[in-house]
Amino acid sequence: MRRRQDGPGLFDPPPSTTPPKTVWELHREEREQAARACGVPLTVPENERRKIIGMAHALDGAALDWRERADRWVETLPPGATFTSEDLTDAVGLPVGQVGTNKNNAVGAVISAYARTGLIHDSGTWIKSSRASSHAAKVSVWMRTSKSH
Repeated sequence: MRRRQDGPGLFDPPPSTTPPKTVWELHREEREQAARACGVPLTVPENERRKIIGMAHALDGAALDWRERADRWVETLPPGATFTSEDLTDAVGLPVGQVGTNKNNAVGAVISAYARTGLIHDSGTWIKSSRASSHAAKVSVWMRTSKSH
């Protein structure tokens, strides 16, 4: 059956007056909703917003007892003491208990949170990872400050 060429058919939806949203616009709306949910102002640059949102999701996925153990361990370090993320995980374990891609993002998220609050700061030094599964990747050396949590 042929349709008439001069207008919509009987069962065709009415023409839209607004153009359909692009994939980019839909993703932007999702990112903005996630930013608001995490309390990130929309004035923060997009790259920083994504970092903060990702870290919030990573921390939400970590067991509360792991976060508490990490907090206690860092707070017991004397001011000036240095450590790496591997030192932290050697002391309190991995958030999910095993090595795996994107399974332990909470380690970096908790260290970033400590740095943002001033509990620690980046010493500017890097060392090679000692864990075989990390393939000698560079890891930051952090320094405990005198600030309390």
